[in-house]
Amino acid sequence: MTGLVFIIRKDLYVFGAFISAGLLLSDALTIAACTTVMWHFSLAGHFATPTKIDFTRVQQSVWVAGSQERAYSASMSIGGCLWLGLGCRDHGGKTAADIRSCRQYISHFSMPGSYTGVRDRLGDAVLGGSRAFMADEIEVLHLMEQ
Repeated sequence: MTGLVFIIRKDLYVFGAFISAGLLLSDALTIAACTTVMWHFSLAGHFATPTKIDFTRVQQSVWVAGSQERAYSASMSIGGCLWLGLGCRDHGGKTAADIRSCRQYISHFSMPGSYTGVRDRLGDAVLGGSRAFMADEIEVLHLMEQ
């Protein structure tokens, strides 16, 4: 299997997402989108053991913003529930200069019953401790078949 793995660390939480497609770069004025196989995972802080989080989404896509555009006020959106480089909607929705500015949640309908992590006021799982957060570290790994 080939693809990209995004590993995010925030305090004691370690989690991320896998996408089977590479990133399509857009020109400055557009957003590049691709449909991909994807899933999320938790390595620490949410379950007793590392856990793959499969969930059915109508749209399993990745959006990458051009330098003059944004993908839902972010530089990148993974599956509509993880945004990297999240900007402030109150200031024209511009993306953040720092990719570690994130927004993340997974609907409580999609989470395994063994989830023990933080939930927001709607009961949705927030793997970074809240919907919007500044990650301590983001690592991107490229998986290649041998």
